[in-house]
Amino acid sequence: MDSQERNRVFYAIFSTALFLIIIWGIQILIEWGGVSEWRSAGNHPKEWGHWWGVLSMAFLHGSWEHIWNNTASFVVLNTMLFYFYREIALKVWGVIFLFSGLFVFFLGVPGSNHVGASGVVYGLAFFVFTAGMMDIKHTALLRVSMAVLFLYGSIIWGIFPIEERVSWEGHLGGALAGVLLAFVYRKELPERPKTRWEIEEELELLKSERDASNPVKPNGKTSIVQIYRQLRHRGIDRGF
Repeated sequence: MDSQERNRVFYAIFSTALFLIIIWGIQILIEWGGVSEWRSAGNHPKEWGHWWGVLSMAFLHGSWEHIWNNTASFVVLNTMLFYFYREIALKVWGVIFLFSGLFVFFLGVPGSNHVGASGVVYGLAFFVFTAGMMDIKHTALLRVSMAVLFLYGSIIWGIFPIEERVSWEGHLGGALAGVLLAFVYRKELPERPKTRWEIEEELELLKSERDASNPVKPNGKTSIVQIYRQLRHRGIDRGF
């Protein structure tokens, strides 16, 4: 594992662990620390006196089961986001977090109290799936999309007002944010790595250009290291 790969793994694990430490720490304080009233500090739609609930919603949960369900999905999806889409992951995460909260605040039912990170989870799932479908020739990202579809395809029902006491508005807001962000950042998604024959073709082309510009050489040979460095300079080795 090279240093770049280690950084990607560390970044994915660290970002996931940081959020989990925060929400589990808050949940422990609510359940055992005598601050159960914190649970009422969620997202209160259209109540401007509680505007900050847009930010607090994702950090509060209604029960141990609630936080565990979100944790299990968050670990997988957040790791996928920060590993495969590292360059834009923080921007995507931040927009999903804010958009899902604002969606609930403006479109939720007045008098309700929305808590939980499920809006973020939905946003991650829909972003990772949609982004991977942008270039079906990028087999690595396509496989990630198929994994999300297989593991979390059934969550689609959560964006509809079917079940009582479930924040479908947060789910829908997160899902919309994820899909929209995949399109907004489509030009910044990881490029498909070149196939072997494409690399060989580029090498031949580069060698031909070198021979044309330097027709006389003592032995007519070019170091493979020199060719690789030239390819790197031209961005040929950019991959996934």
